[in-house]
Amino acid sequence: MRWKDKEVEEHREKSEKDYEEFRKSILGMPAGREMDALVAKKVMGWKIKHYGGDVFYWKLKGKDIGLVDMWEPSTNIADAWKVVEKFADMPHIFPEIRKSGVWVCSIWKNDAGKKDFGWISESHATTASLAICRAALLAVMANEM
Repeated sequence: MRWKDKEVEEHREKSEKDYEEFRKSILGMPAGREMDALVAKKVMGWKIKHYGGDVFYWKLKGKDIGLVDMWEPSTNIADAWKVVEKFADMPHIFPEIRKSGVWVCSIWKNDAGKKDFGWISESHATTASLAICRAALLAVMANEM
């Protein structure tokens, strides 16, 4: 093996290890403020705006979305459904939520014209909200690695 080939192989192995550690950290993350903030920033694309005192709003493109303390997708199914809608609005992306003992959220890609299809992410959890948040984070953050 030439040194360049070895370097590429080592980089690939490191990337796979980093991704697996990241994946385990997301799948092990409990519902709560940390997960809610990650979903807002990474999945929804929102930013935090401080209005003084204890008042913090989520913003998107200069528009107020809502109070930070009121966005709870990991525990509130109405907020989690906004995450599902975000994926459903993307071309060729299909979120699927089902219950088979535990809640499962799978995110699929299907663009038959480009022969680009398959599973992107999946999560299992005791609640639908938590499964949705974990699968969404895995789907968008894996692309950043």
